[in-house]
Formats: sequence, structure tokens, C-alpha cells
Amino acid sequence: MTKPTILNTRPMSLQSSTNEAFIQQGFNTINFPCIEIALVDNPHKVIKQLSAIKPDDCIIFTSQYAVRNAFKTHPGFSIPNSALVITVGSKTAYVLEQHYDGHIWTPEQQNSEGVIDLLKGFAKHQNIKLISAENGRDFIQLYALKNAVEFQQINAVSYTHLRAHETL
Repeated sequence: MTKPTILNTRPMSLQSSTNEAFIQQGFNTINFPCIEIALVDNPHKVIKQLSAIKPDDCIIFTSQYAVRNAFKTHPGFSIPNSALVITVGSKTAYVLEQHYDGHIWTPEQQNSEGVIDLLKGFAKHQNIKLISAENGRDFIQLYALKNAVEFQQINAVSYTHLRAHETL
């Protein structure tokens, strides 16, 4: 019987660890990096936005890259302990724990819909700060709009889609 093959499209810097996990589970892997993760073009804007986070804000981190780059861009960034902090995914929560020792909520359904279900279970928050890449998470923005909640997306990550032949 032939082993199934996984096309690993993760950034080159993360491929060795993911390949190892796939191989341990009995898969063949082909490295095919399609995304490069980088800091945003205007770090001063990100620093200003992160510095403006208030203790009563709801802060949502959409990826481990958003966490890493937010703290890399603004090393003095500190999350208020009274803020509601949500991560999209357990890996994102794990990375955030390296920078924040307060409570982190991670929805069971680890996507935008799960975050919205989690938000519905809390008292209404006036401000949502979404720390993410520049695109995506439209469902969370739509939820904020429908519920008259102030919404701000802080783009801490820039994704560059690479052509595979340039990276192989």
C-alpha cells in the first residue's frame, strides 16, 4: 500500500517541523511553500493601534503569526488583564501564552464562527480589536456591525503569496 502524500504549503521556515509530524503519522511530504509571512509595511501604525488598546476591549488574535508579529513590531505591547482575550485556535493560544499570563479563551470550533459563538456568550463588549493579517475574518466584522460594536482590525501580519518555482 502506498503512503498518502501531503503537499506542505507552509512557509519554508515552518516546513521542517510540520514535515516531521506528517512523517511520524505515516505520510510522505512534498515541500511546496506558497506563503511568506512578513511584518507589515507601516509598523508605526501598528504600534499606535496596539498602544490604544483599552482594558475593557475584546482582543481577538487570529493566528500565531499575528501574535508573534504584534509583539515583534511593538516589544512594549502589553495586554490589559481585564481585557477579554480570544484566540482562533489552540496553537495561537499557545504562542500568546509566551507573552500574556491572563486568561485566554479559545472556542471549541476554531474559526470565525466559533469566535462569534463565544462572543455571544459574554456580556456585550463595546470594542473589538482584531489582530490579524490584512484580509479575512469578515464574519467577525459583520457580527460587530450587526451588534453595534466598535470594530478595529489591526493588521500585524502581511502575507506574500510566492510562486512555487521561485522558492523551490
